This record gives sequence, C-alpha cells and structure tokens, in this order.
Amino acid sequence: MTRRVYWILLLTMLLVAPLQLHACDRTDSDVPSKLYPVDEAYKNPSFAEFREQLKRACAIRDTAFLLGCISDEILLAPSKEPLRRSSIKTAMRGMNVDTIQAEKGFSYLDYLDYGQGGKKLFISRWIDYRPPTQEPTIYSIPIWARLGAILSLGGTFTDEKLTVFRAPYVWSRWPSDTDYDYAVIENYAMMKHIKYYGDLESCDTLSYDLLYKVDFTPIIGGGPDPWEQVRTADGRTGYVLRSQLRSPYDFGAEFTFSKDRWWISRFSQYP
Repeated sequence: MTRRVYWILLLTMLLVAPLQLHACDRTDSDVPSKLYPVDEAYKNPSFAEFREQLKRACAIRDTAFLLGCISDEILLAPSKEPLRRSSIKTAMRGMNVDTIQAEKGFSYLDYLDYGQGGKKLFISRWIDYRPPTQEPTIYSIPIWARLGAILSLGGTFTDEKLTVFRAPYVWSRWPSDTDYDYAVIENYAMMKHIKYYGDLESCDTLSYDLLYKVDFTPIIGGGPDPWEQVRTADGRTGYVLRSQLRSPYDFGAEFTFSKDRWWISRFSQYP
C-alpha cells in the first residue's frame, strides 16, 4: 500500500465514522408507525355518563361542578417514580423558564417533582392563577381547554374492575419501549417540506402516525401554533403544526371511582 493510498483511506474513515455514529444514534425500526385512538368508556356506563357531564361543564366553564369532581388527594405530577432532570429540561424546551420560576414562588422543577398534589394546590394553579407576565407558561391555556381536549381523546381503563380510567389514549396506550421524544398525529395532518426561501409545500398526508420530533424548538413560524420538524417511522422528514401533535409531555388525567362516585384523581403532564 502506497503512502498516498494509506492517507486517502485514513481520511475517508475519519470523515465517515462520525456520520455512521450519528446515523446510529437513534433508530425508528422498533417504534410502531401508528398509534390509533382507543376509547373504552363504553365499558362502564357510569363513567361514560360522568365524562359527558364533565364535557358539558368544560363547555360552559362550570367551576362549581369541576371543583366538586376534584379529589382531595388529586395528583398534579407523576406519581410512580422521580423524573429524570434531563427529561424535564427536554420537555421544557421552547418555554420561558424564568417566567415559570416566577409563578407564585415555585420553580418548574418543583412543579414537575413527582407526588405533588391536593385540591388546594389545584385551585391555586388552575382556578385562581393569574399570569404575572404576558409570556406564555404551562398555565396560559385555561383548564377548560386542556381538560376538554383530554376528554375528547379517548382513553382506557387500567384495572379489571373498571374503576380507574386514564385519558387521553396517548397516555394509556403509549408504547412502553417508545421514549417521549415522539408524538402522534391526533387525526389527519399534512406534513410539509421547505421549497424555496422558507416557503412550505405539502408533501404527505399523515394519519395517527408516530413521529420523532427532530427539534423541540419551532423552526418555522411563531405564535401559538408553529411548525415543528418531525420524522416518520420510514425516515421521511418534514414539518407539521404543533396543534396536530400529541405526546406524553401533554397533559392527561386519571379518573377514579371511590365512595360511590367518580373523581378526577390526577391531572398532570407525563403518564
């Protein structure tokens, strides 16, 4: 082997190796390509009726009815295990952390620590809360909109006696081996790609697809509904509106039957 060939081969290896490592950093081969909606409310007529009452309460903003459904021990953060701080920081990308930390003296890390809850804390955060600034925070969207969306997206029972219902279905049926860097198209959406000078053009129609979020920070557009870069299970990349995506980072709820009635026993981010 001549010295020239040797150096060519060495240079090629140095250039290609990082690309191979980057390509192997994440694979979609084990991730389901779709996550179809499921709604098991029909299995328990008493819960189905309770959910319809909650939907009506959200539509007319009936605070008295809502508070009457809140459990005294309601959980407002994940309960099973502490969240990894790296996951928390990932989830909060694109949000104004300084504003969140200024809210009523608690920080976003305190908020996301597991096990927090209670009806009094729920009222202070979701009923009596007034934003200290004009910057968007996790409480900028009213409880009525968040809970209303949850109630419209199905869910499943977690026990054989049908006494605990978890919603939305994205929470209750999220694949156990799929991390939270993914999101699902709630219904139908157009995935677009950049054409010229930043303009977008339609390229694919998606339906209940599980998508990898390439970048949590919106790249195109602004306001409440920017475009986010995503990748499909078969490797296609493009942009979809944030409002068309749903992930475990979004809020969900648990409803529990106790003392002869249904209660909202949990309202938080993360399943």
